[in-house]
This record gives sequence, structure tokens and C-alpha cells, in this order.
Amino acid sequence: MEAFLNTNHGIEPQVVVIDAQLGQSGLDVPKLFEGSKRVRWFLLSSIVDKYLVYKSRINGFSGCISNEVSADFIINAVINPSDNFITFPHFDDAVTAQFENVYNAISLLTKRELEIIQVISTGMSSKKCAEMLHISILTLETHKKNVFRKFDIKSISELMRIVVDFKLV
Repeated sequence: MEAFLNTNHGIEPQVVVIDAQLGQSGLDVPKLFEGSKRVRWFLLSSIVDKYLVYKSRINGFSGCISNEVSADFIINAVINPSDNFITFPHFDDAVTAQFENVYNAISLLTKRELEIIQVISTGMSSKKCAEMLHISILTLETHKKNVFRKFDIKSISELMRIVVDFKLV
């Protein structure tokens, strides 16, 4: 890949399309070539979900496209530059903002809060969770309130969605 981007002729490609499954993670490739600012990176994946769109955006990609779309769609997306992030299926900016908030909140979680989330995600009652963690139910509920506040959520079902989307357990 490096030889491709740094040719002997000093010609740098304008577009690079990478499969998400490249090596360990195609998501990390643009970071290896941060000096190549004129290159537009596109991530191609068999499964494009909200999490992948968010991760590709923060890793410097110009778009995240399902490999199930037509070749014409991909060619048009790559050839016709846009200031907007290109994604198919489409996800709006509100979804991205929500993911950014959750991603930032994860970094604020304490080790104990992560343990609380892990135990809650088993589906046990609050009493059983508290017993398992050797804490009172009141302490468990306080930790739970703090987690909900950090994520700006109001229910266990919202927390479980975050746990699944961000692979917290």
C-alpha cells in the first residue's frame, strides 16, 4: 500500500477504496498515511451499520459504502467529490452526533461503572446484581444513575443497546 501511495513518479492517487476486512482492520489504514491529505478514503464493507459509519468517519474516511450496492453507485460516489460524508445505507447527522456523545461518555466511565454495566447486562435483578458485586442495592442504583447520566439515557433497554453497539461486554 505504501508503495502505491508513494510512487517513483511523485503521483499520489486521489481516491483509495479499502475493504473493511483488510488485514486486522481496514479502518486503521488512513492513519498510516496522514501525510497524504489529498487522498479521499472510502471504506467498503459487507455490513454497514451506525457504528462502522461512525468509526470510519472519525478515522478519516470520506465515505462508508456497502459492497452490496452497484458498481455505478460506488464509481459515482468516488468520482464526484462531495463535502459531505458519503454512506450507503444512509445515516443522518443526528445518528452521528448520538454516537459521538456515547463514544465520549464511554471514556468517562469508571472501572466500577463498567463492572456494573457488565453485571446488569446479564439480565439479573438489581438485588442479584448487588449481591454479586458485594454492594448494597442503593449503591448499585447510584452507580446506575451515574451511568445513565453520562450516556444521557433513561432506561435499561437504552443501556443494552449501547452495550451491544459498542461491544462493552
